[in-house]
Amino acid sequence: MATRNCHGDTEVTKWIRMSSYLILIAVAIPCCTCITASAQTAPIANRIEMVGNRSFSKHTLLKELKAQPEFLIASHAFGDESKLANVIERLLVKGYRNEGFDQASVQCQQVTTQTKPSLSRWEIIIDEGKQIRCGQVRIQSAKQIDPQSLERRLTQAFAEATAFPNFVEINGNVITHWVNEQGKESKLKDPVWKTGDEVRFDSELGLRQQVIQAIEDLGFSRSDVLVRFEVDRDKQTADLLVEILDEGVADRISEIDIQGNSINTKEQILAYLGVSVGDPIARRDLQQWTKRLWDSGRFKKHQFRFDKQTQSLSLEVEECSGLPPLDEPINKIATVLLKASQWLAGIAARGDDIETFNAWGNDKLLVIESNDGLFAEFRSPLDTSTDAQSETVSLLIDRDRFILNHSALPQCLRIPLSSMDGQIQFSTEHFADPEPNKFLKGTFTLAGNTKRDENEAPLRFNFRSSPVNWLPLAYKDSVHYEFIGGDLILTHGKESIRIDVESGKVNQWTTRNGMLRFAPGLLSAARSTFLGELPEADQHGQQHRQPVTATVAFLTSDPVIQTLNRFRRETPPLIDPLQISAIRKLNDGGMLRGCDLLLTWMGDDANDEKFDIPVAPSKNLSSEQIVWNVGSRIALLHIDKVFQEGTWPSMLSKEFCLRSLGASKYTSKVVQQLAEAPSSGPICLAALTLMLKQFRSDLYKRTANIGLQRLSPEAFSRDYDALTAVIGDDFFVRLRRSIATLTDAEMTALENALPIARATRLLRRIQHTTIQAEESESQYWYRVAHDPLAAWLQQNAG
Repeated sequence: MATRNCHGDTEVTKWIRMSSYLILIAVAIPCCTCITASAQTAPIANRIEMVGNRSFSKHTLLKELKAQPEFLIASHAFGDESKLANVIERLLVKGYRNEGFDQASVQCQQVTTQTKPSLSRWEIIIDEGKQIRCGQVRIQSAKQIDPQSLERRLTQAFAEATAFPNFVEINGNVITHWVNEQGKESKLKDPVWKTGDEVRFDSELGLRQQVIQAIEDLGFSRSDVLVRFEVDRDKQTADLLVEILDEGVADRISEIDIQGNSINTKEQILAYLGVSVGDPIARRDLQQWTKRLWDSGRFKKHQFRFDKQTQSLSLEVEECSGLPPLDEPINKIATVLLKASQWLAGIAARGDDIETFNAWGNDKLLVIESNDGLFAEFRSPLDTSTDAQSETVSLLIDRDRFILNHSALPQCLRIPLSSMDGQIQFSTEHFADPEPNKFLKGTFTLAGNTKRDENEAPLRFNFRSSPVNWLPLAYKDSVHYEFIGGDLILTHGKESIRIDVESGKVNQWTTRNGMLRFAPGLLSAARSTFLGELPEADQHGQQHRQPVTATVAFLTSDPVIQTLNRFRRETPPLIDPLQISAIRKLNDGGMLRGCDLLLTWMGDDANDEKFDIPVAPSKNLSSEQIVWNVGSRIALLHIDKVFQEGTWPSMLSKEFCLRSLGASKYTSKVVQQLAEAPSSGPICLAALTLMLKQFRSDLYKRTANIGLQRLSPEAFSRDYDALTAVIGDDFFVRLRRSIATLTDAEMTALENALPIARATRLLRRIQHTTIQAEESESQYWYRVAHDPLAAWLQQNAG
């Protein structure tokens, strides 16, 4: 996320420092190369035949099976193949029922041919039946609970129980945003029951818990319910039937505590809200009370908490200084400013664009924000003592494309957005500066979201406004107020704003360094001019296939760096020029193409049809274990793209993932096989040692000792060939050549930027090792790796 101060000097986001860390990530990824047609799929996939799968492709079903530990164990080299058919049947039926096919049946038969009896194949016959989708919610046996309220709660997106409501006026509407205790956004959870979605059969137990939580939100604790599906085969729908067995106990406030207030007393706040001890309470009440405090414009923070165990209500507030208490009316100026806040919040709804212009000496910045996109242009003279042409940096983001252009570069950075799975969000907010001797302040925020709903555009613009943003402006001693001809004029030095008293329309707005104006069509005109001036050579499609590499190349180019340093107007430079030079060389050598490939895989996964086999949630997992579990399941989907099935990299990777998922049935056998296999070389045994240490097994010392004994060019070469059997060694060639171009000064600068000493020592060793004539890549890397690998194995052999 990047945030810019709209009324003062702009803060340049420190994005470029991340380039140094991107290099470290790229070095750590062994698959940083384009996957070619030589990539192998698991042999088991080649021996499975499917018929009857109308709704999901064989690729989709196999992909989900290969992410299931139960399937991987049954199809394991040490597994019992006779049990595989039963596992496939059970998992696929489970997945189909989860996708709404409650009558799906799967028959899997193992077939052995006489010519190759050791290579069995599996024939899978699927009868999907009809898919059942969610119908209505029907509440039965409700007495005190309002059935319609419970139905709405179950069929609409909802906030986490620990989230707080926060309000903002956007495009003319007051929107509820939910935040956590630190004030960060808390995303809404999907509806418990969404009409038209596929029915998740066998999920009744989880649904029961969610219905009980929904009843708690309505103000009833310790309820009990029975949930079931009522299927209509003709309509292919199922209603969710909720029978309330026990409504529980209605929540009532036993005591009230308020903290953070000094301007308003506890009694004033409670009287304003109309709340007292003994009142019934539900989550909607907390939301309504929060909205009332937000409407008052007196509070920067207002968080309610209700403890269901003690039935106590607490409120934490942060008051806005200088404003009257809740039981006193606001003045006439404040009333007009609240109208202005509402008018500004309706900008996008009216179809207006916002143009912000700022000038600092000879430097000029123009920003246009709109429902249709964002345009920004920075102009700076190359030499202020002459009439030389200015350099220009331009940015355009709309629903179709992201374009970044520098006038001194022959090509712009162009990335298409129309097929992007996520969403780019940008917003503007203006508010009274908290400093008593200052006027208005503004922020611009640009952020990315990795997911978006089907009906959402890849771009979203919000103009945010709240009463507390503008109300304090009416009580600043440093501001001059004047009513002229139906307008309120507020002046502070060079800054001024002119507001229509009746409508709140902002007729004129002057800032310290420029002005703001509001009108329709501003973005359309600027975009048309900008696109018309781009050279024809920029109309190419290479960059979207390598977005990370192309972006880093553009941002580390000399003209962009020079512009950023001038724009920042501070010393020292934003980043060490030697670091920039090193990053540029490594990036040109293809160091970040693995990141490009990772984005491609993520995009492919996002575009794949969805078929999920539900997994029982593990209990009492730490956040770190949850991350390991998720990462292991994702890795299982892609291991066969990187390593050839049956080789030690594939075997170790899968066993590590299975062990992380708690499915380590054959891990000890695989470890023993690899440790004792004469073909296992030092790289394999070092990786095995690392895995054994991770799992706290004392066998790692013996394994490290064997690896030390097998540290020879021949054994290293075998391991290297296994590592590169699918991906090839192009990444290692690029790595070697890129690092060889670095000067000692560039390497030192890069070392200062990288946080891991071991990585910098490796880079330095590669730099000082020159490939010899007739020497193969594996022989070169053996010479590079020998001493550090021997030292590490010796250290662990103990």
